[in-house]
Amino acid sequence: MSQEIKQINKPKLLIGEGKDEIRFFQSFLKYLNICDMMVESYNGKDNLYSYLKTLVLRPNFSQLVSIGITRDADNKPIDDLFKSICSALKRANLSNPNNYNLSKSSKGTPKINIFILPDNQNSGMLETLCLKSLKNDISMNCVDKYFDCIRQKSDIFPKNIDKAKIHAWLASREISDKRLAEASEVGYFDFNNSAFDNLKEFIISL
Repeated sequence: MSQEIKQINKPKLLIGEGKDEIRFFQSFLKYLNICDMMVESYNGKDNLYSYLKTLVLRPNFSQLVSIGITRDADNKPIDDLFKSICSALKRANLSNPNNYNLSKSSKGTPKINIFILPDNQNSGMLETLCLKSLKNDISMNCVDKYFDCIRQKSDIFPKNIDKAKIHAWLASREISDKRLAEASEVGYFDFNNSAFDNLKEFIISL
């Protein structure tokens, strides 16, 4: 998939898998009061190398001081995902972080660090992270009971339960048709919740 060429006009760059990640991260940066970081998508996990290959050729690439790469863990081992991202970086002639420890960015410029959602440790995705922030939300008890009922009484059950639970929780809001990205923009998620601490540390470290 071709990558739209955009002007690099800020010293820091945060990239994610898709459009929802762009809007979520932009909301998160606004909450953190960070104004010197661009947010872009590499249009799906299979397109990271293509994105990076084009990125290094863009005007003003040399002005980037840091790049943060995010992706969903899904159900894959974190070590395998880290190696896959490092392989894409190497093929694009970019330096690799030593590991995905929040404080271990790559050497050189731009420095590069990796964050595998939801928390650099467990399987899941952005929706999983947002669900963790809702752990004490009173409506989540109802959402859990709803899916317990579905599991017991229906032959059909969502393949991705975290996404399904987020959709169900969003449907319980006063304005019930928002997707995750829109919800982040209007303050449905409390970014002060400790569930977001690792992501916060990662972004601030860039």
